[in-house]
Amino acid sequence: MSRTLLILLAFLITGCSNNRNTNHCFYYWKSDLNIAPSDSVLLNDLDVHTLYVRYFDVRWIENQQSAFPVAKLSTTSKLASNIEVIPVVYIENKVIKNLDSKGIDSLSIKMSTLLHSINTTLSKKPRQVQIDCDWTESSRTKYFDLLSHLKSDYKDNVVWSATIRLHQVKYKRTTGVPPVDRGMLMFYNMGVLSPLSTTNSIYDNQNAANYIEYAKSYPLPFDIALPVFSWSILSRNGKGITLLNEITAANFKGNPSFAEKGDDRFICRKEYLLHGTFILPGDEIKVEDISPELSLKAAKQVADKLNSDTFNIVLYHLDHSITQRYEKADFQNIFSCFK
Repeated sequence: MSRTLLILLAFLITGCSNNRNTNHCFYYWKSDLNIAPSDSVLLNDLDVHTLYVRYFDVRWIENQQSAFPVAKLSTTSKLASNIEVIPVVYIENKVIKNLDSKGIDSLSIKMSTLLHSINTTLSKKPRQVQIDCDWTESSRTKYFDLLSHLKSDYKDNVVWSATIRLHQVKYKRTTGVPPVDRGMLMFYNMGVLSPLSTTNSIYDNQNAANYIEYAKSYPLPFDIALPVFSWSILSRNGKGITLLNEITAANFKGNPSFAEKGDDRFICRKEYLLHGTFILPGDEIKVEDISPELSLKAAKQVADKLNSDTFNIVLYHLDHSITQRYEKADFQNIFSCFK
């Protein structure tokens, strides 16, 4: 068999793309910047030198009828000098809906000031800043105004990026295209977050297929964010009441306090305290787990749908409970799909 035919066969088998300039990254989504030594080793082994670090959230406080920064980043340990930081700010869509134009102007100034303050704390001068907001058709004008103001108020010359959900890709004519330099295609959280749903709201192959074909025609170059996390939905009397982050079926299988209702559903038999949350008898748990196999499936599905040959591959997110469940080879397989 000829060498050319072997190469072609390898390409067809893997379904991966060639001649791409990619960068391996993780999101860091905790309020305390403290990376376990073993995770620092893992980052180095995976050739990860970029972290998208959540600096703070902006949420709407009802009893004060105002927007406030919450979950501001604090640092317990210093990052390695070879780690590039891309600040991320999550903005609750309710904030955008409730602010008038004057409030949008004021928020931009406050966000810019706080971004610079945290940069100083980290001794980093970022080359990119990302804004994360699941805006809608009704909030697009004010949100896009905020993005335009940030470019001016932040002062430093940086690349601006915004997260883009799959529905915003498919329906770009109604939701609009944000005035930024790059988009981060969020290839997760694509379903209905409900204890009654029979699909996984984090990633569902069939649901993704209804949207992903529109990515190539999107007018912003995409980076790609992929899930490696899991959560469980705690419901009481048929209504979801909270999310239990990084709780998988392993937490319940064989536990005498829970009865198995299926592979991904469990019923509480007696009161149980799980990571600070009281679970009461009769409460139901729906596990939405992203296994290494499922994350790899997501990567393969989106690998040839991107509209750029130069992009960051970002896994959500760097957490020791996740890196203990995944092998280094699992992460390597995900990254290799985009070569």
